[in-house]
Amino acid sequence: MSESLHLGILGGTELPGNVNTLLSNIRRLLYSCDQQFNCDLLTSADIDPPDGYRPITITHGDVPTARARMKVLFRALTTYVNQEQPDVLLQVTRFPTHGSAVALAGRQTRTPTITRLAGDNFREYRFTTGVGNTLKTFLLKNLISLTAVHLSTAVVVLGPTGQRDIRMHGRRSGVWEIPQPVDTAQFTPGNADHLRESLGIGLDERLLLTVGRVSRRKGAECIRRVAATRDEPWVVVGDGPMREMLTEVSTVHTVGRVPHDQIADYYRAADVYVHPSLHEGLPNALLEATACGTPCIARDAGECEMIAESTFETDAELQKALDRTYNQVELDTRFKDEHLAEQYRRLLTGVVDS
Repeated sequence: MSESLHLGILGGTELPGNVNTLLSNIRRLLYSCDQQFNCDLLTSADIDPPDGYRPITITHGDVPTARARMKVLFRALTTYVNQEQPDVLLQVTRFPTHGSAVALAGRQTRTPTITRLAGDNFREYRFTTGVGNTLKTFLLKNLISLTAVHLSTAVVVLGPTGQRDIRMHGRRSGVWEIPQPVDTAQFTPGNADHLRESLGIGLDERLLLTVGRVSRRKGAECIRRVAATRDEPWVVVGDGPMREMLTEVSTVHTVGRVPHDQIADYYRAADVYVHPSLHEGLPNALLEATACGTPCIARDAGECEMIAESTFETDAELQKALDRTYNQVELDTRFKDEHLAEQYRRLLTGVVDS
C-alpha cells in the first residue's frame, strides 16, 4: 500500500448544498488520517468544489434523462481515469445514475470503485404520481441501479436498512456501513435564547422544530394536522410548495430558508426536533440536532431509527411521542469523527489492496 492514495470522486453535473456539505465533511475526515489522500472532484465547469478538492471538469450539454446523464458521466470518468490514473473511483450521491456510471467506468478501466447508497432508493417509486412516472422510477431505482450494486468493488450504506436492501438485491459481501459525518465543531450544544426572543417564543414554552423542504413527501401535511391540535409553538425552517398552507396553523412559525452556518441556533433553541418525512435515508437534520443536544422524534423511515429517541408511523403515535419528556442527547460512537475517519481509511485502502 502506498503512503498516499489518489481518489477520483464523482460530483456530477450538479452539486446541491447537502452534497457539498457531505464532501466537505469527508475531506475533513480524510485530513485527520495519518495517510495522505489526494482528492479530485469531477463536476461541471461552473461549480466551485469544496476546499481540498482538485476540480476535474465534466464537459456536457443538456442531460434531460437518466440515460443521457449516465452516458456523459461514463465518458467523463473513463477519460479521467485514462489521463489521471486514480487509485479508486468513488460515488457519493445519485446511486442509480452516478453509481452505475462509476461502476461501469471502473470495470472498463480496471479501477477499484466504491458506490454509496444514501437513501431509501428501492422504494422511491411509491412516492411518484402517474403510471408512467412510477414505472420509470421503479426501473431506474430497482433495475438500472443493480449495476451500482453488483459491479462496484465495495458498496457503502448508511445503516441496517441499507444493509438489508443491498442483501435483498443480491449482494452479500463488500458492503460497508458508514453513516455520513456531521461537523461537530459547528453543531454543538449551546444557548440560543436570543433566537427564541426574536421569534416571540417564551423561554418557558416547549418549542418543536422541523428543518427541511416544506412538501408532502417531507411530511408537511402531518405537521399541519398534528400542530393544529397542540399548544406548543412549532418552528418550520425551509421553503416549499406547502409553506403557505402551514401558515394557516396559529402555532406554526414558518421562517423560510436559513443559511447553513446559522441553522445550529435553531437546533439549540428547540426542546424537541421532529422529522415527519415519508421517505428518507439518514437525514442530516437528525445528526445535526443530536450533535446540538436536542432529542429527535422521526417517522420510521430509512435509517431514522438509528438516531431518533422515538419513531412513529401514524399521527396518533406522533402525538404520544410528543407527550413524552426527553433528556438532552449526544452522538454515539458510530457518528464520531475518529470512528468514521478510520472506517473511511480502511475502506479506501482495502479496495485498492484487494
